[in-house]
Amino acid sequence: MTIAIRIARAYTKKDKIAFCGYHGWHDWYLSSNLADNASLNGHLLPGLDPNGVPRSLINTALPFEYNKISN
Repeated sequence: MTIAIRIARAYTKKDKIAFCGYHGWHDWYLSSNLADNASLNGHLLPGLDPNGVPRSLINTALPFEYNKISN
């Protein structure tokens, strides 16, 4: 998944990604918890600690819940 994110960012020349579900402990995934520690609560592993994740990644990974349009 991490290499897919890198390829997508390189191709689109954009930094932000939207994702749904659990995708491991990679920096891009954990960065969604930098602004709000509850961001990943709906993604199987609530409360993942983003210690050590660069603050520059804040707001670059945007979680959403599948089929939930109201978010």
